[in-house]
Amino acid sequence: MADEYTVNSQIIDSVVQTAASVLGSAPAQSTGMLDALMTETLGMAMYNAVTAQHNSQMISSAAVTAACSKMLKVSGAPMIPLKVQKPLIVAISPNTVVPSASPQTVEVAGVGFRDGLTVQVFDTKGSKLGDLIGRQITEFRDTSFNVTTDLFAQEQDYMLQVTNPDGSVSPQSPQARLSAIYPPPVVQTVMPVANTPNTYQVTGTGFQNGLKVEITDQNLDPVPNVTVENAKPPATFQVTIKLPSGQTSAVYGIVVKNPDERKSKFLMFPAQSAPGGTTTLVQVPSGGEQENRCI
Repeated sequence: MADEYTVNSQIIDSVVQTAASVLGSAPAQSTGMLDALMTETLGMAMYNAVTAQHNSQMISSAAVTAACSKMLKVSGAPMIPLKVQKPLIVAISPNTVVPSASPQTVEVAGVGFRDGLTVQVFDTKGSKLGDLIGRQITEFRDTSFNVTTDLFAQEQDYMLQVTNPDGSVSPQSPQARLSAIYPPPVVQTVMPVANTPNTYQVTGTGFQNGLKVEITDQNLDPVPNVTVENAKPPATFQVTIKLPSGQTSAVYGIVVKNPDERKSKFLMFPAQSAPGGTTTLVQVPSGGEQENRCI
């Protein structure tokens, strides 16, 4: 302590205490000021971040709005029409029918068929014979349908075309052709007619009006004076065989020839005088040996 006679001790203590107070509070004040500065800095940074994000969102919204506005102001672009698949016939089943004026049904398979289609039928010269629509088209599917018509009355090839309701037409192709062909005659049975000598009932398939019958005897010599009676094509007719006087035969051979030059295979059958009276016929392959069996 200073000399009391020079400076008052109380004054010295007051000055010393003030200096000590200043020195003691300096670190706390510095730290407090630093904390306040850091707090203000962090707050400003967060404010700036929020403001920047808000402004970015506003800009994004404005950009989207401007883009939508321009899109709405643009006149509508023309619609690109869908490519329509043309109908195509890939198969007709059956592709061969027997000529007939009665309605016949065939199945047409392919792709690109549309409900309400029309089927055109052409002949071999390209002339259209008719249009098939409505109830003539049944069991319709995108890939097949059935068609019923009585246009296949002549023996020739026919062309089918499909026209969809949109006007698309199937191209001509071999798969779209159908043939109407008379089948060759086939003799199945030859049976004697009761109480009618030398007359036989011939049954089979594919017989036509105007057919001819060739009969041979057991020596394979042609038999003249063969008469065809009660012909009922395509399934049956009667044939009367008149042998020359004094000539006999145990078995006969028969070949039926249609007006279209198609022939049946050569078949053997027993004469009426043979035991049993009826026969089970065995067709003779081309170039093979003759055969007949009596029962």
